[in-house]
Amino acid sequence: MNSEEEIRREINKRGGIINYNDLVPEMKEYFLFFKQRGLTSINYIKDQLPIKTKIDFDIIDDYTFNAFATGINNIYFIGINRGTIATLSLVFNRVFADKNLFSFIGNCEKESSNLPLLDELSLNYEYTVNRLSLFKPPHDIHRKSTSRLLTLLALDFILAHEIGHVLRGHIGYKFNMYNLDHSELQVLQNTNSYLRMANKSMEMDADTWAVRMLLRSELNRVSGKLPLPGPEWKEIYKMPGIVLTQFAFAISTVFRIYGDQRIEYSDFENESYPRPRLRFVYSMLEIGKHPDFIDLNKTMEFTLDKNGIPISLEPAYKMIEEAFNHITGKTSSTVSLQEALGEIGFNQINTLIEFWNTELRVALQKYSYLNLFMK
Repeated sequence: MNSEEEIRREINKRGGIINYNDLVPEMKEYFLFFKQRGLTSINYIKDQLPIKTKIDFDIIDDYTFNAFATGINNIYFIGINRGTIATLSLVFNRVFADKNLFSFIGNCEKESSNLPLLDELSLNYEYTVNRLSLFKPPHDIHRKSTSRLLTLLALDFILAHEIGHVLRGHIGYKFNMYNLDHSELQVLQNTNSYLRMANKSMEMDADTWAVRMLLRSELNRVSGKLPLPGPEWKEIYKMPGIVLTQFAFAISTVFRIYGDQRIEYSDFENESYPRPRLRFVYSMLEIGKHPDFIDLNKTMEFTLDKNGIPISLEPAYKMIEEAFNHITGKTSSTVSLQEALGEIGFNQINTLIEFWNTELRVALQKYSYLNLFMK
């Protein structure tokens, strides 16, 4: 079995590539748009780097909220489940179709106050919608545009995360060192404590790399180096503070969909993935370290918190927390977020950083297409 056949086998295990010909025309166009957008993003990143490797991308016929990267011998594939696209679109449409949420965006009076709750919101889109009454998407053009933009930003982040797994050597390391069938999720079946810590550290690395890539793109739109998402965004991208707020909306929504488990719920050493709240916190911390943000701040002079993050971002993720409480009818755990932002969260973040600096970085460099630096 050659490399491409092995990759195809892994894709089929995950549900296989969606059959576009089985879709109604509107849905087919919708998914093909995301496929082309993903391929364009991958090629854009590759063009910025001196690498020669094949990275393909497509939509996977699976309704769960997930994505994956796989590959061998410089041939890679990234898949995003159709359930991921559908869930993000559902959540943002539900938020902006509600006149009681984000009233400062567009004309909320055009929206409804009598919408069904996403009280069964889960990581399986079919389960969610089978228990949901139909509702119309946002009516106001500005709110509709915002829903679409945040969906795209969230998907861009997920895609960039998977690209990070490829380019930063995570896939090659797991396959060559542990024969994990070059599938990042199979680490869950491994009882090796070192590998569990390595996987958590690689997830942190992929998250923070995705933040760097996506934030650079957003700030390049602010400076005019990249085209805007649409002409209707011309005025918004003249206001970097709003752009950063939208960025925080998108990232916090991705991790909030994964849940609000308390950070201390189980032994950190025995987990193979950082808790969603922790992932959000260290992703936001990366903003303050970003060189493009640091350059921007020389002229903008944002008010920063002790971690170098604009204080305007705290209300951003709190608004997402409130929005989830509202659309699900369930109160999220404020304790879990406080833990992630407090001593227990920063202790775990520092543990991952120390492991990266002292153990993992050098081991990954052999398989990485990029220079890996200490964090």
